[in-house]
Amino acid sequence: MKIEIYEKNMYGVKGLVNSIMDEESLRIGDDLKQLKNEFKELEIARYEMVVKPRYISSLVNISENDKEYKSRNKSIDQLMKINMKDVGLISNENLPIVLINGEIIKLGKYPNINELRKSIELEKIISIVYNN
Repeated sequence: MKIEIYEKNMYGVKGLVNSIMDEESLRIGDDLKQLKNEFKELEIARYEMVVKPRYISSLVNISENDKEYKSRNKSIDQLMKINMKDVGLISNENLPIVLINGEIIKLGKYPNINELRKSIELEKIISIVYNN
């Protein structure tokens, strides 16, 4: 099971951190660590994005796991496919985009730990039903 979070670049034009986004980013980071302890099979990938009209201009891996860097192009392709289905989905206003197993669970705001936990548990149930 994999959680992917595509986030806004935390630094403004002058290199100043947006304090509200920074607090939320720290909170979600703590939540993800707690969930990783609860669900050992959970993979987590976080990406900072710079979105310009019609394309993603950069995607920076901010995950702790180096192997996630290799999946960067695959992740861009996946987001672009999602954007093709729902034109305009990928925009700065819709970041962060949070996915579990490739399915969007939240746009424009980080989920809280209870929302993530429920989504993970639901994905586990779906996985059991479809694998049996």
